[in-house]
Amino acid sequence: MVYVLIISFILHLISFLFMIILFQRQEKQQIVDQKKILNEMEDMLVAYTAEMKENNERIANIVLKRSKEFTVSRAKNHENKDKIQEKDFADESIIIEKASIRMEDEDDEYEAYSPPVPEDDSKATTSANAKILSLHQEGYSVQEIAQQLNMGAGEVELFLKFYKYT
Repeated sequence: MVYVLIISFILHLISFLFMIILFQRQEKQQIVDQKKILNEMEDMLVAYTAEMKENNERIANIVLKRSKEFTVSRAKNHENKDKIQEKDFADESIIIEKASIRMEDEDDEYEAYSPPVPEDDSKATTSANAKILSLHQEGYSVQEIAQQLNMGAGEVELFLKFYKYT
């Protein structure tokens, strides 16, 4: 019996020793994995910032190119304006007269406009909510409004509370 206990004790010691060794290896592996993950994250951030820098430079080049095109076209427009101003002023007065005539015609059109009016007032209906609000503003109580509109008093009261009239 003593031999069995000694063998059991030895086997337990050996198994604890293996568990300690495995635990230490696992910790070392985790440290290596963490360093590997940090390096990968750093590489990703560097690649992302480099891509952003390239995009920013590309956009800056496009903006500079378009601003140069804009200044060139603006200078051409300015030269064209100078040439137009050097032409006869008589043409200008004719254009102004035509524009004023057009504006007078447009004013007449606006004055002649009248908004459409419904032919029959019975077709125009108001919502129950609008009726509740108008009756409440006229001074009717919640009970009277509910009776006139065939609604529940609680419903009318809730609606009025919602609109903060009570």
